[in-house]
Amino acid sequence: MLAGDAALGIAGGRAPRALLRALDRGEAEFAELVAAELHQLWQAAVGPRWPALRARIDADIARRAQLSARQGLASVLAGLHPRVLYDEEGVRLLVDARAKLPAKALYLTPTVFSSELHISVDPLPGARQLRPMILYPAFPGPGADPGPESGPASPAGDLLGATRARLLADLDVPRSTTELAERHRLAASTVSYHLGVLHRAGLLVRTRSGHRALYQQTPRAEALRQEG
Repeated sequence: MLAGDAALGIAGGRAPRALLRALDRGEAEFAELVAAELHQLWQAAVGPRWPALRARIDADIARRAQLSARQGLASVLAGLHPRVLYDEEGVRLLVDARAKLPAKALYLTPTVFSSELHISVDPLPGARQLRPMILYPAFPGPGADPGPESGPASPAGDLLGATRARLLADLDVPRSTTELAERHRLAASTVSYHLGVLHRAGLLVRTRSGHRALYQQTPRAEALRQEG
């Protein structure tokens, strides 16, 4: 029994007896049991809501496809999540893992089951290629609370991306990179990158106060925000 627990990778205690009995009956029966349990979970928790969830996913894909057609892929990537960066170095993800993926394709996958950013890497069958997928939170559906990670539904949000639009909106008074990072729960390097983009676009003015660089909206930025 203890050997079975260790093989299952269960830390401390014993594996449930029902699980062990199912494994003893063979892989095929165990797979059927798991499939049946997943089916019950789907029917009870997801199935009744799936039409609305699927509509939300389709709407997200359509909206980002239109944005890509109008403004390019960079605008889409910039608005996926605060931890997705796109610059001359390529696509960078601010996650715990440190790795470079020499992939020929990148798949963007909206999810309605999480508000966080997830990375999945699947090998293509029969080939030594990686297929990295970025799973990002889909836009909220009509009438839903957009939450802290979603960008404003405004011209500024569509033009700049959700993260830069939020930072710009918060710069009606002078703020430093460190202050913005704390207020928006972002890495200082992420804030610095987005502020640089906004400053080069003429939407921010930069001044110094002692050793700190402070940023604030320009009249051009105020006019852009008022369009929403």
